[in-house]
Amino acid sequence: NIVYGAVRRRARAVMVMFAVLLSLLAVYLLILRTSTTLPLSAFGSTPTASAVKSLMDIKDANMSGDIAIRGPTRRPPDFIVIGVRKCGTRALLSMLTLHPRVVSAGPEVHYFDRDENYRRGLDWYISRMAPSSAGQLTGEKS
Repeated sequence: NIVYGAVRRRARAVMVMFAVLLSLLAVYLLILRTSTTLPLSAFGSTPTASAVKSLMDIKDANMSGDIAIRGPTRRPPDFIVIGVRKCGTRALLSMLTLHPRVVSAGPEVHYFDRDENYRRGLDWYISRMAPSSAGQLTGEKS
């Protein structure tokens, strides 16, 4: 019974990880196929929501030409891969970055989940992103 219970728990965990990976892949495909963004109301009114709004404002300025981008530059991420420990987010990001139009930040930035990093501000966060050219997507994993 003990072994059977452990096997069932492991199988359930694998199924959850697989579902998370499929969901993240679906989000990635959506990003590539559309240029729409989530409404800010989807994030509520938390400090994270204000950070997301600021990132989206910077992205809008980049897209409208208010900020001239010449050559590779550090920009806010186009996507963020999130997940619990051991669910395959690193593997997913590694697979995504095999595509030449996708670049990612190096090690995990932990901007949204560590207060000391969040207090450093958006400029610090953006400085952690990988340089990307026009037409490339920038992403990070937390």
